Amino acid sequence: NKFDEALTEVKKAVELWTEFKDSTSFSYAALLNYLSVCQMNANQMNDAVESSQRSISLLEKMPNKDMAKWTNLGTAYTNFAETLVKLKRFKDAITEELKGLKIIQKYNGDDTSPYLDELVSLQKYIKESGDEEDFYATRDGSCRLAGTQRKGVCFCRGSFKI
Repeated sequence: NKFDEALTEVKKAVELWTEFKDSTSFSYAALLNYLSVCQMNANQMNDAVESSQRSISLLEKMPNKDMAKWTNLGTAYTNFAETLVKLKRFKDAITEELKGLKIIQKYNGDDTSPYLDELVSLQKYIKESGDEEDFYATRDGSCRLAGTQRKGVCFCRGSFKI
């Protein structure tokens, strides 16, 4: 199986990096993100959650983030969301997906084409959660998750707002 082969190789890379390089670096955080995706695809969900959380934690702590670091953090959040969906933790997945989308949107502005797949994923997560009606538009055009102050996402009338 290709996923098992990839998982073996990425695990080796993470182990070697830990042994010989700085395990607080951007490159190490990126490796952990790749590892989490391989673990998710190999159905090693607990390991995938742990690797995602470690990657995100390192990326969040990075000083002087440039576009590459911010983009990698956004991707780490959206990858983590995918793992959480497979665990049927929909509300957590939606939260993580929104974190990633906010970062990705920051660098792409109004042009949603670079992250349209993630918007489709978010909409799918909301539907799968069974809580579609919990997302509603506010007067200022943003959306909030019912019962919280946390901003959500609005797909009202074909538009998208975070």
